[in-house]
Amino acid sequence: IKGSLEKSYIGSGKKKMDNLSLISYSNPYISIRNYKDYMIYLSNSHIISNDVDDKNHFLELEKMISDMDVDIEYLWSNIDIMTNDSLPYIGKINDNLFIGTGYNTWGLANGFLAGYIISKLITESTTGYEDLFDPLRIIKGNILEILKDCYYNAMGMINGIVNKSDIISCDTIDGRGIYIYKDDNKEYRVYSKCPHMGCSLIFNEVEKTWDCPCHGSRFDISGKCISGPSNKDITVKNTKTEIS
Repeated sequence: IKGSLEKSYIGSGKKKMDNLSLISYSNPYISIRNYKDYMIYLSNSHIISNDVDDKNHFLELEKMISDMDVDIEYLWSNIDIMTNDSLPYIGKINDNLFIGTGYNTWGLANGFLAGYIISKLITESTTGYEDLFDPLRIIKGNILEILKDCYYNAMGMINGIVNKSDIISCDTIDGRGIYIYKDDNKEYRVYSKCPHMGCSLIFNEVEKTWDCPCHGSRFDISGKCISGPSNKDITVKNTKTEIS
């Protein structure tokens, strides 16, 4: 599956507002919607490999929300797969495996579409849309998109190497690099490379995660994998120890 990864920053707090959903029509995009008594505000979207300053993006987001007289209760980030032809990948991989992904930030609409198409493929074997959304399709004739994919991967690798948080330290164990983060009376040790393809990880100070700037894998503070494409942890034995 070819394409780029776009990261967005979201905050939420209580605010009385009408039941609505808003999105700006030009970049940088802003999305505002409500859920029960909460306003959900999204902004600062960017390609993950080109910008790894999560802390600054969260600070800008907090200011935007505070300007609307909202006390922020929740902060988080999200990564969307942006396909090179702007169409999702929905359909059959093999006889027993179906997939829906690459929603290009339109998760609600394309997720509903994926559910409809996959259920039809399972129950009726055809929908008429197989070729359009085929997850194994080859996107032809756009060498620029292929070059962009290569550029994004290279930028992710470079940014992972040159951007190190001041609040973590580095060491080696058995010839492998590790990162060390101390929080209150605990110390966390993780391997510094993503198991997927070896990109150097970035420490996300706000969400307390280890993030891959190349392909979007994420690991919690102790090194447990919480988001792919990696399916392995980066935990170093005795990763969490008490500091006397």
